[in-house]
Amino acid sequence: MSMSAFLLLPMVVRLVVPPGRPGVYMLGGLESSDGSFFPRFVGRSDSDVQSCLMHHAQIPLFNYFRCRSYKSKEEAYHMECFYWHALFEFGKLFNLVHPDAPSNSRLKCPYCSEQRLSQTLPHSTA
Repeated sequence: MSMSAFLLLPMVVRLVVPPGRPGVYMLGGLESSDGSFFPRFVGRSDSDVQSCLMHHAQIPLFNYFRCRSYKSKEEAYHMECFYWHALFEFGKLFNLVHPDAPSNSRLKCPYCSEQRLSQTLPHSTA
């Protein structure tokens, strides 16, 4: 995930997010005390994350975003699950429904198991 949080405006999305690529994004705001990004929504596009963010930019629910493109929809799905579980576990999410697997795939969430999330999270993420 990009370390920077960007204003969720169509012009900014076009500048910082490559078109036509699968990806994962977080929407949220900035903490008033220190300006750090706090995510409230995790989402994914299997084909064009820029287009998905352009849609969100038209809806004034969140002011900032972070985004990362991936090489495949499978990789994007696994990372969406990672971020969703990490935030859901701590009660930070606006979207409470678990991410769906990509269409026509048999992918399973690698974090849905009997073990607690803290026991299954990778030590580092890309």
